Amino acid sequence: MDNMLEKTAAFFENRLNGYYEHMLTNIEGADEFYKFTAKRLPMKSAFLKKQDLPMSGL
Repeated sequence: MDNMLEKTAAFFENRLNGYYEHMLTNIEGADEFYKFTAKRLPMKSAFLKKQDLPMSGL
């Protein structure tokens, strides 16, 4: 089989750079959605820090 599937981790790693900008420029309302969602995530999580969220400061 010539067309092997990409491993899941590689799939996301290969698309990580540019994802946020792509969403903001190609999905109508994405900027409001990110702001809305960021305000509702618990910031006390051991796994999530506020600076990890692109729109959390807005």
